[in-house]
Amino acid sequence: MSDKLKEFARESLKGLLARLPAEKRLEGLSVAERLQGLSAEEVLRALPPETVEAIARYLKAQDHSAKPD
Repeated sequence: MSDKLKEFARESLKGLLARLPAEKRLEGLSVAERLQGLSAEEVLRALPPETVEAIARYLKAQDHSAKPD
């Protein structure tokens, strides 16, 4: 494939992806793939407060169940 054709294909794909809504760009990716590259802080900031609270309760319950009495 010529360099000009490769560049045209690359730019065409780049333009198409830029016009697609986020939901379509993420289609087919696993949760792990969607979160790849994000820090824990970035993930937590993106979640609604009630979800963060539910995670905190879950982790607290897991911590208590792991400790021997």
